[in-house]
Amino acid sequence: MNQSEVKIEQSKKSTEENFPVGSILLPKKLRPHVFAYYNFARLGDDIADSAELTADEKIHRLDMLERVLIGSSDEEIPEAIKLRQSLKESGVIPKHATDLLIAFRQDAEGYEYKVWAQLINYCRFSAAPVGRYMLDLHNEAISTHWCGDPLCIALQIINHLQDIKKDYIGLGRVYLPSDWMQEYGVSKYDLNKEKLTDNLRKLVNRMLDGTIGLLKEAKTLPKITQNLGLRLEVSIMIALAEALCKKLYSNDMLAIRVELSKTECVLYSIKGIIRGLFTITKTTQTREQ
Repeated sequence: MNQSEVKIEQSKKSTEENFPVGSILLPKKLRPHVFAYYNFARLGDDIADSAELTADEKIHRLDMLERVLIGSSDEEIPEAIKLRQSLKESGVIPKHATDLLIAFRQDAEGYEYKVWAQLINYCRFSAAPVGRYMLDLHNEAISTHWCGDPLCIALQIINHLQDIKKDYIGLGRVYLPSDWMQEYGVSKYDLNKEKLTDNLRKLVNRMLDGTIGLLKEAKTLPKITQNLGLRLEVSIMIALAEALCKKLYSNDMLAIRVELSKTECVLYSIKGIIRGLFTITKTTQTREQ
């Protein structure tokens, strides 16, 4: 099938994500910008995940997506055009979008994460730019990036662990450090089993330990986030992420998809809001648009 004949359908709506996207907590005037960024990111992710495109075809499309975004191509890609217009209006730099494409190209080509640090570095492109975009959109200080990155990386690793079986079977991807796999005697074929082996459980728990460490670093973020709505949303994300980690520790993600129920989402969101409301913020210098 010629790549021009392959239509990429959006795999998820913003309401189907683990964490809030463009929620009512954010200023109304900023929400269209958030959705423009989300739709661009979703398209790039869906291209990288397409089962109908070859690796070369995926790279070609991702390159074209970037060219349209930065205005060096006249191709009609609505998601890129809309984000380009949004970035011009908001003053946010394109790098937070183009960095995502680096991770998507890596996914398209296939990549082995030999050590934990390589997986973290991948997440610095696949997830951290999202947080940096949101912080810049809200005119937060550059210092917020340093504790926003750990939060986004933690959220990405949680998602990888939730979809550990699906990613391997459907996409042939293994988001596990290969040195840890070797250390624990784990094979990629263990991901296709009905339940976790004892050794894979140990490896997963080690990744969760690292994720909890990232969330501890992220707890500084609400304290230095000036916009109240964004601070509440960040606090909600941290609360949801902690709850998901707890469930991932005690449930088998090969047997079921480990996720929070609607009731749990509401309860932990309320917990996050309460935390955010009672957080004493430190005054930081906002960036100039």
